[in-house]
Amino acid sequence: MNRRLAESIIRYLSISEEIDESRASLSGFSERQWEHTFQWLENRNLALYLLQKLRDAHDDREVPPAALSRLEQDYSKNRLRVDEMASTFAEVNERFRRFGVNYAVVKGFSLVPGFCPDAYLRQQSDLDYLVDEQSLPIAQQALSDLGFFLNNHDPASREWSFAKGPISHSLNSSEQYEGKGRYVIELHLGFWSSDEHYIDMAGTQFSPSRSVDHEWRGMHFRALLEEDAFLLQVMHTFQHLLIGYVKTSWLYEIAYCLHQRRNDPSFWQRVERRTEADVRLTQLVAIIAGLASGFFQAPLPALLQTWQAKLPPPVGVWLENYGSRVAFQEIPVCELGVLPTSKLALFLHWQFLTDVKCRRDLLRRRLLPWTGRPSITRSIRNRPSMLLGSQLGGLLREASSRWRRPFVFHLVVYYVGSGARYLCEIPRWWWLNRRRAVPQAPEISTGSAQKQ
Repeated sequence: MNRRLAESIIRYLSISEEIDESRASLSGFSERQWEHTFQWLENRNLALYLLQKLRDAHDDREVPPAALSRLEQDYSKNRLRVDEMASTFAEVNERFRRFGVNYAVVKGFSLVPGFCPDAYLRQQSDLDYLVDEQSLPIAQQALSDLGFFLNNHDPASREWSFAKGPISHSLNSSEQYEGKGRYVIELHLGFWSSDEHYIDMAGTQFSPSRSVDHEWRGMHFRALLEEDAFLLQVMHTFQHLLIGYVKTSWLYEIAYCLHQRRNDPSFWQRVERRTEADVRLTQLVAIIAGLASGFFQAPLPALLQTWQAKLPPPVGVWLENYGSRVAFQEIPVCELGVLPTSKLALFLHWQFLTDVKCRRDLLRRRLLPWTGRPSITRSIRNRPSMLLGSQLGGLLREASSRWRRPFVFHLVVYYVGSGARYLCEIPRWWWLNRRRAVPQAPEISTGSAQKQ
């Protein structure tokens, strides 16, 4: 990745019209620099948003012809992919309706137009449905009738994944836009794993009963209330932030929502009422919305500015000194550089924990994931993908089956390097907090989930 070009792309995608155009210019970068940056651009899912802005601003000549051609190819592939997924989406929605499934579509097509103006600009890897426990077996049967089989089940996240055939997850970033069944359907009973993160968010649950009729492409389906959809996007992004990997497109879409809702006080009042049950949720919103606003110059409403001002000082220190790395981090498994930065998210995660045992377990699981209970060790030995979380599971399973020895070596190098980077950064972290003259390690809240 060419860091200067990546930074220029982030500035160019700014929501604000007041950005310094000279600093956001994409001209002057060579075809080779673009080639070296494409993997980052596509892995961050920003390629199609960039293409659309180039078209809207008539800036096609800002980029080399070869780079523009690749963006156009990605867009053409993604159109076919979206059309294929939309056809399946319609079938599943109709079958759920006939079977009486109590569901709500989450993420994906439900984000249009609130978070994304056009579904063709989004790269999505699955169709997500929130269902209640009573409807789960009915939904599974409905998918089975449509030819889908259970591909994976994650008890910790209460997630069931279905596919019509083997899912091939390529390490080639441009192939993520391919269609032909390269996606899954996921059924969710919830979206927050307290056991995984040691943070109890039981007071903030999402339910298909809190849904409304949503329309897209003439299709009508159930989707979460607008305030719930916003909070879910925040929580989803924050969970990935804790494990050190955030797709920058998620922040871009949240920034787009902030811009769209800048003159909608009713929406922010509903968000405020929805978060009254758990102060930690206001802190998550302040962190993620702050990152989105900072990267893409989106306006922060007065409510979120107030929440941001109440963040504990160490969180502010982390945002100021480490938050800027979020948009430029590589997928953890691809980080073969010297001392990867993914584990620096532990400094932020630490602020949410008060229990000493939870803190100790968190550090052991993040820095030495192969230690702990024998059952966990056996699972990781058989499925190295568990080391980096379920979202990367499919990709890592294929990689580990094809190149098991070099892949395991890759993982060892990653964990040794990222762990060493974290340990080396501790003195600087302490110094940054002391420079701000704050007490050592204040807590962000009093609640934490105990390890079962």
